[in-house]
Amino acid sequence: MTDDLDLLRALRADLPPASAAARAAARARVAGAGPRRRRPGRRGTAAIAAAGAMAAAAVAIVSGVDDGRVGPASASARPVLARVAAVAARREGPGVPRDDQFFYIASEGTELVVTAIHGTSYSYFVVNLRESWLSVARRGRLSVREPGRPRFVTPADRRRWIAAGRPPLEPAVPPTQPMSPVRHYEIGSDRFSTAALRAYDPTPRQLFDRLRARVGNAGQTPDGEVFVLIADALRDGPQPPRLRATLYRALALVPGVELVGPTRDRLGRDAVGVAYTERTGLRHELLFDPRTSEVLAERQVVVRRVGDLTAPVGTAIEDVVYTRRAVTDAIARPRP
Repeated sequence: MTDDLDLLRALRADLPPASAAARAAARARVAGAGPRRRRPGRRGTAAIAAAGAMAAAAVAIVSGVDDGRVGPASASARPVLARVAAVAARREGPGVPRDDQFFYIASEGTELVVTAIHGTSYSYFVVNLRESWLSVARRGRLSVREPGRPRFVTPADRRRWIAAGRPPLEPAVPPTQPMSPVRHYEIGSDRFSTAALRAYDPTPRQLFDRLRARVGNAGQTPDGEVFVLIADALRDGPQPPRLRATLYRALALVPGVELVGPTRDRLGRDAVGVAYTERTGLRHELLFDPRTSEVLAERQVVVRRVGDLTAPVGTAIEDVVYTRRAVTDAIARPRP
């Protein structure tokens, strides 16, 4: 059955399919949508679009901002991804839930919002702390907290907000939202039952070619979209070790994938990063723990000035940080 979000997404068919958590968050934004807003992030987003005065808005599951600058990506990422794939093949990770269980994800960060009212544009950051419980067969939950006040990107953004009459900055998301059963898991446009996911065993080349052949006009470039789809699967979904290793090996086949190298996420955790730079001037970075193969964070970094963004070149305008993934039997915070 087509819901309101599906109807709105039809106006922006170039965007990728959203995860269940992103769709739930997006529906909450639809209910409280205000003046023309958008977020520049690409990973794991659900699109909201309205005709007339409403502009498209991409709603991220969660994102964040590194107050420092981020250096340039360099070198080939293939040797590093081969090593992390070998680690993934040996580690069970959170595991694949039974249909009656939940896949739990906790994340935190800051979301960049760009708003335009009566020709005045300004940008600010909103902090989000999110927890999601996704189940194939049971109703899940998305819990969102927004501690603190929004922060303007530059003093000029604050002055433009004042000149616009100090409109409300991003209405709060409802703190708890029910989520329908996800029914299946997704890798790109392919949908898998739990049993099919556990049995899925393509080669890295077969997986890359399948994703590449099906991206159509989604995303900004076909190869960049494949990078996003693999990142979505690694970040949001459970996989058996063999398939997780294949996803990393397929990521190494994306033309243009770069090595960010040893770094740290916003929480100070040691990580290794790879990246893909889109023609819009934003670099999508995926940071992972080389010891466990778990995705720790994602960043969107400005490498060239983009549209009406006021963030300087080198700034991480989005930075999703994942603090916990687990399989649980009930909607409750899993024990450490």
